[in-house]
Amino acid sequence: MISQKLRYFILVCFLIGGPALVWFLEEARPFSLRDAHSRIPTAISRGAQYLRTQQFSSGTFHMLVCPKGEGEDACIRDPGIVFLGYILNSLSFLPKEQVGDMTEKAAQFLFREQTRPGVWRFVLHDADPTVLPDLDTNALVSSALQNLGYSLDNQALFLNNRNDRGEFRLWAEGYGSRADYTPFAREIDCGTTANVLYYLGDTRETRSACELLVDDLLQKKSCSLYYRDPLVIYYFVARAYHEGSTCLKPTISYIQEAILSEQKEDGSFGNSLQTAVSLSALLDTGYDNELRLLKAVSALLRLQKNNGSWERGTIYSYTRDSGSPAFLSKDTISLSEDLSTAFSLEALAKFGLFLKH
Repeated sequence: MISQKLRYFILVCFLIGGPALVWFLEEARPFSLRDAHSRIPTAISRGAQYLRTQQFSSGTFHMLVCPKGEGEDACIRDPGIVFLGYILNSLSFLPKEQVGDMTEKAAQFLFREQTRPGVWRFVLHDADPTVLPDLDTNALVSSALQNLGYSLDNQALFLNNRNDRGEFRLWAEGYGSRADYTPFAREIDCGTTANVLYYLGDTRETRSACELLVDDLLQKKSCSLYYRDPLVIYYFVARAYHEGSTCLKPTISYIQEAILSEQKEDGSFGNSLQTAVSLSALLDTGYDNELRLLKAVSALLRLQKNNGSWERGTIYSYTRDSGSPAFLSKDTISLSEDLSTAFSLEALAKFGLFLKH
């Protein structure tokens, strides 16, 4: 029989350690569908509110361009035409009542920054006039505006800038006169190709570029001068496939296997941005292993910071040895909590759709 003193001791231990024990058991149990249902809406709401506080009155968000190997004091703020295209495409997966005020303000900024109707450069319209428009920026901005319901008549910009093999050039010829752009206007970049396919879709005019992109991916070629992280390339390709570029189907199994090989024990795929784009890519390719997806969702939710944001990550970089135009005088990387947050919101919103279906 338990003595009275032992009963008191057990009671005291429970009163002191009970809450901690409950917390431990709660954290130790596997993340479940019920957890996802209950936690994702709150995480999305917090992330959207964070972005709302970050958006400038002009409509842009925070983006830093930083010289490699130098401190943050050397970074400069990038008003980011292409960067805004990323964010708007991600926010298009959230309900309009949650983000509509932000997306409309950003859209009006983009319309003000047109070089000519339906054409953008990655710098502001009144910046260095010798900077050519690039198809990557234009594909991302055009698809973002199209997702918001705007109609653009700029397909000729893309179709008139293909090489003899049908591939889309990165830099658009015919929009500048600077001689040192001549070799760069012929650059082919697989990240750009995927983003153009995302905008134009699977058509007779895009088929050759799509087939060549498939070959590059299946042969595991290093095919991007600026998107150095393969997870980002897989995200672009998966998104284009999901939105109708079925010519990319031969890459889907390879992309899924390549992404899953990067998943860590804690469910993440690296940093916040890498985890977000990986989760989105898996969902866009129809991957449905619930356990692996839940691990990724759990990791992404854990990575959200107290202010609702996710840590900054790198989406692209410029290097002098990649053959970038002369106005890029240093090797740089682009960093942004706002971008990581938008990608994370997209991934969580897509998983929410996965739960419904």
